[in-house]
Amino acid sequence: MWKEILKVKPANKKAQALILAFMVIATFVVLLLPLLKKIFYENEILNRQKLEKEAFYYAGGGIDEGINWFRNQIANFNFNPADPTVLNPPQPPPSVYATGAVANLVITDSGIAPASIVVDGTSVTVRPYIFTSTCTHPSNANIRVTINQVVLIRLTGAFQYAAFYNDDLELLPGADMTFSGRIFSNNNIYLGSDGRTLTIGKSTADSAYLRGAANIYNARKDGGTNADGAVKIEVADSSPARYVDMHDPLDPSYPNPLDSTDVNWLSDSQGAWNGTVQTSANGVTKKAVPVVGSIASDATGYYYNYINTKNKGILVTGSTTGNTIKCNGITLTESATPGTNKIPTGTIITSSVYDAREKTNIKMTTIDLNKLSAGTGYTSYTNRLSQNTSGLLYAYNTDPLHPGVRLVNGSTINSPQGLTVVTKDPLYIKGDYNNVAKVSSAVICDSVNLLSNNWDDAKSAGALSGRVAWTTTINTAFVAGVDTTTATPKQYNGGLENYPRLLEDWSGKNLNINGSFVELWNTQVAQGKWPGTGTVYNPPNRVWAYDANLANNPPPFTPWAVEAQRGAWWKS
Repeated sequence: MWKEILKVKPANKKAQALILAFMVIATFVVLLLPLLKKIFYENEILNRQKLEKEAFYYAGGGIDEGINWFRNQIANFNFNPADPTVLNPPQPPPSVYATGAVANLVITDSGIAPASIVVDGTSVTVRPYIFTSTCTHPSNANIRVTINQVVLIRLTGAFQYAAFYNDDLELLPGADMTFSGRIFSNNNIYLGSDGRTLTIGKSTADSAYLRGAANIYNARKDGGTNADGAVKIEVADSSPARYVDMHDPLDPSYPNPLDSTDVNWLSDSQGAWNGTVQTSANGVTKKAVPVVGSIASDATGYYYNYINTKNKGILVTGSTTGNTIKCNGITLTESATPGTNKIPTGTIITSSVYDAREKTNIKMTTIDLNKLSAGTGYTSYTNRLSQNTSGLLYAYNTDPLHPGVRLVNGSTINSPQGLTVVTKDPLYIKGDYNNVAKVSSAVICDSVNLLSNNWDDAKSAGALSGRVAWTTTINTAFVAGVDTTTATPKQYNGGLENYPRLLEDWSGKNLNINGSFVELWNTQVAQGKWPGTGTVYNPPNRVWAYDANLANNPPPFTPWAVEAQRGAWWKS
């Protein structure tokens, strides 16, 4: 055919060249068609792989967000994985991205019952769940990715720690101090002492350890310089006990100080303390904890709502116009004579008490625990604490500006199931508390204020010299808020050594505390900053220890610290 065409003599040479050009082009088109199809096909594959990878990451992000959401749901009492009968976990909202992608997550029970394990000496409840996240790519409805992952939820009672802080933990005493037991912070830890010795060691019942989910520093957070004393931290598994000073570790191979500023922190900290001291660099992660809203005095507050909906527990409402008290949903009336639904006169009193740190009068609702529990002198009445089978007492004052709740005559807490007192207000404890026939006890509040056995309301507004403390013993776990230390303006929050707020001259007197110090939020009601010493208070001899019984027999409504550990994953 081509020969026949070539035999044709065109009118001119240009026409012949044109015919030849068309012939070459046609040949190339025939040869290129398969190659073009291959290029197009491979491009389609690459584009699909790209979109599938994007959908994969969106689905993975849905698992990330779902884990955080689920941990906070558990920490804030919306779901209890420790209960083996609860099989239907709550479901998170979809994860929506700016590109329009949506990851839908489904959480299902694995069918494996919760189990108890020991981690770093703490008892941890573990329960696995299956997280299934599906994402359809927003630009191509045919591209859909599903990821499945096993997630281990780990629950640790907050009172298994001598000190647990959700915010920065600072411990900078101006006198020699020993603090024993586990210390954990969801953020940074600042340790030091003002030319003295701070000793951090183990309690009699557990191995020592110090953990920060961020960094650990031998310094002041506010930039001050008086952190130059010894900080002796016990070496893990040393017998007899051996300590290495963070401020001056002596070994010339370690920097001074030995803290997170060390470029060889991982190896040096391990060599110095044998694993006692660990930070985020060692893999320490944050734990989800309750928010301050959990102690609110309305339906959004977990404790308040629990009593109102379950009719279990004691609810005290204090005001200047009258106080009310309910036990298991039944209103009680104060009376000079015993009877049905009667409590002793003066069980609940609201009065005005001056707080030198707040620089104002507090509308104080005072609860007499001896009268409420039909104790000494009131045995003919009914013990309302033993009637309260939930072990929960919620109290608040309706004053919108300066409310407060105070517990008095609590040396004996006649509540076999233990007692947890919760308030959205600053809480004051006057005198010895839970030091006779000790039960499992906790207080959860805006801030905690300790008044000695010698406290006198009539002298509350007077000079410090008239507010002289006596030795006092407190056996309870605390959950309370603290101030925030700032560098500009320079304002120290008082540190863990001033976690309990004091209003008396404690010079030379012992303040004995056996319990646990837990900080989950900043104070919302109490606004008085740490004042230093000499006018509002003088510090006591701090005889503080962790109460190991809190781990084995936790108080009612002990909050969880919640972690999530990722397990196996697969696509489907």
